Amino acid sequence: MREQKDRYEIFLKVCETGSFSKAAEALNYTQSGISQMMAGLEEELGVQLFARINRGVTLTDNGTRLLPYIRELANQKTRLRQAAFNINHKVEGKLRVGSFSSITTLWMPEVVHYFKEHYPKVKIEILDGNYDEIRQWIAELGIAADENVYIGKLDNKKQKSVGVYGRASSGPPHTALGGLEHTTYDTRPISLLVHWTKSKGESEKAAYGLFDKLREMTSLTIGETPIRHLCLMVPEPQDVGTDDSGIYEYVIWLDLIYQRK
Repeated sequence: MREQKDRYEIFLKVCETGSFSKAAEALNYTQSGISQMMAGLEEELGVQLFARINRGVTLTDNGTRLLPYIRELANQKTRLRQAAFNINHKVEGKLRVGSFSSITTLWMPEVVHYFKEHYPKVKIEILDGNYDEIRQWIAELGIAADENVYIGKLDNKKQKSVGVYGRASSGPPHTALGGLEHTTYDTRPISLLVHWTKSKGESEKAAYGLFDKLREMTSLTIGETPIRHLCLMVPEPQDVGTDDSGIYEYVIWLDLIYQRK
């Protein structure tokens, strides 16, 4: 289990020392153990991360491209551990973690799996980066009161509320032919849940009101991020029926296409 959970930190140590043997010495591992873990990481990612040089190793171009993502993953793991320790030394409660979309998709499931093994009573909610800014933008549209616009799954939702959710996308990531550093745009898939009242007419009116505001937008900036295109992924709000309390709900899918920083 240790190899599986620590290999990203070991990757960073190899980058820091420039040598499998020096990384092994610093971390109290064997050199063969370090080599096996890095080979496993390369196999998982499908790219060569290191090239051998005299008395050590250096990052390949692909390894350099992935370095910031792996560093972010290691930082996320550190924050997870610290947050768990800070919950009054208890192993129960709710923990919200912000993450970049690429990290969330590729590596956070493994981190969460490790965390749940050690803290099974802590409920973890992953929030993709900048979702609070998206929540604020939806609130400013005026369909629902600010306090009734929330992020992610929420128990005991209020009536006349709108939920902002990350939405899984299908297919490979959109990457330029020259690689990630030449990719200027990215997509943020969003799902909006309009949770309104027990009146179908009122609920439908609110859902279509939000849909029309989104459709009529010609320019948009969320936080400090210019949105180049807002693409509605459904022809109209999708009626998903009622919840257990009889509240009518509608779903709107959209993609935010923005310029990478």
